[in-house]
Amino acid sequence: MSPHLNPINTKKIQELSDKVHIEEIKARNFYLNLEPRLKEMLASGSIDDYNIVEELHVFSHNKAVCQKYAVEVGDPIYSDGTFLNLDDEDFFQNWNENIGNKNNPLAGFHFGYVMHCILFHSHLSLEDILNIDDVWIEIKVDYQFWTDK
Repeated sequence: MSPHLNPINTKKIQELSDKVHIEEIKARNFYLNLEPRLKEMLASGSIDDYNIVEELHVFSHNKAVCQKYAVEVGDPIYSDGTFLNLDDEDFFQNWNENIGNKNNPLAGFHFGYVMHCILFHSHLSLEDILNIDDVWIEIKVDYQFWTDK
């Protein structure tokens, strides 16, 4: 049986959204501070180039949810990439697609882009989303060095 957006479930989604947005802000700020340092390293010749890769991973400790996606508990049930909005206008806008739907209990919520990806771009059902235990935002840097200069 699929859960409904009752007050308890709506509160769970808002709490998840709030936690995710705190980490999204930290990751964005880290990225914005990291890029100038990488450009300095490039300009000084310390590195030849670099790549920054963003990854989003969503986890559930619920065995049934993990089985549904054929993953072990501890592995992500959903992953995505390139999700950090570096532009202020995009970053601070409300990405909630339910805004105009007065019948949807989530209509009044503000969702950052990471929560938008989880709710509206992923394959996760409402039941899966209610069983999310952790969300990781990863920023990986590949430092490149080469001989052909």
